Amino acid sequence: MIDKCAIWIAAFSAVLAVPSMAAAGNPNASHDEKSEKTVELSAVPKAAMDAAKTKLASVTSAELVTAKDGSTFYELTGTTKAGKTMKVQVKADGTLKQKSGY
Repeated sequence: MIDKCAIWIAAFSAVLAVPSMAAAGNPNASHDEKSEKTVELSAVPKAAMDAAKTKLASVTSAELVTAKDGSTFYELTGTTKAGKTMKVQVKADGTLKQKSGY
């Protein structure tokens, strides 16, 4: 009976360990680097929205991101004039951090 119990505990521990090991090896794992909170577009500061609109024809969603170091920025998703979906990271003061298309 003890052997079966030990096997179940080992199997269960392995199942729990795999996702955490995968996240530890992934430099883009969101819980390791940052936390994201969806916000209304109206909550995005005007300077940040204006900066995003220099890269995007329309903005469809926004997230307030807090980086591991405590800094915050907005990640705005929208489409370019060419119709490509893109994410733009911008600080509240309008400074562009990064953009990525997908």
